[in-house]
Amino acid sequence: MATLLLLMPLLSPLPYAVLAAIVVMALRSLLDFSTGLSLWRTSLPDFGLWAITLAATVLLGVEVRPPRPRLVPRCAQRAI
Repeated sequence: MATLLLLMPLLSPLPYAVLAAIVVMALRSLLDFSTGLSLWRTSLPDFGLWAITLAATVLLGVEVRPPRPRLVPRCAQRAI
């Protein structure tokens, strides 16, 4: 987080294509398909779990957002 704050002034003038290329190169090292290939050969259920996890991480992302806070307390919603 601190690194991002320090590098943000340097990265902000870059075009989105350059930033996308940086992200793609970082993801390239994270996606190790040799693991999937070895799982395919040894255990199909384990390969299925690996593939589902990989797809969910790439498509949905890793960030989990906390629920939005309620503006009205629960006790105030009940009719008296």
